Amino acid sequence: MNTHKISFQRSVDVLSTEFVDETLLLRLSDGMYFGLGETGSFLWSRLEKAAYADNLAMAVASEYGVSPDNIEGDVVEFLQGLVTHGLAKSSRETAACELEVVVPGARSGRYAAPRLESGYLRNAASGNSGQLDGGFTESGGIGGLGS
Repeated sequence: MNTHKISFQRSVDVLSTEFVDETLLLRLSDGMYFGLGETGSFLWSRLEKAAYADNLAMAVASEYGVSPDNIEGDVVEFLQGLVTHGLAKSSRETAACELEVVVPGARSGRYAAPRLESGYLRNAASGNSGQLDGGFTESGGIGGLGS
C-alpha cells in the first residue's frame, strides 16, 4: 500500500451556499460560479477538512449504496476538476486525514457522478460579467438572485 496519498481540501478563495441537494460555489478571484449537484455537494461538504480521495470515494459508496470500485474514478475526476478550477487544493502527504463514518445507504439508489457546472455572475444594472452585485453575503448566503 502506498503511504503517500493525495489529500484534497477546499480553497479559501471560494464561498459556498447550499440549496436542498445542490451547492453553489463562487470563486472570489474572478466572480466565476459553479454549481454542484447532490453527489458533488456531498463531496464538497467533506472537503472542509483535508480528506483523501479514496476515503471520499468510500464515503460516497456508503452513502449511495454503490461499490467503491464503480465510483472511484468519478470521485477522483471530480476532485481534480475542483483543483483545476481553483476551488480546492491538493497535496501529496503522509499525514493522516480524518475519515468520516457515513451511515450506509442513506441515499441508496440516487447516485449520479459528481460534476461541475460554471458561469459568471452578472451585475444586473451594468451587464458586466464577473462583477458582484451584492448577491453573496459575508456568511456565504445568497441574496438578490431570482427564484
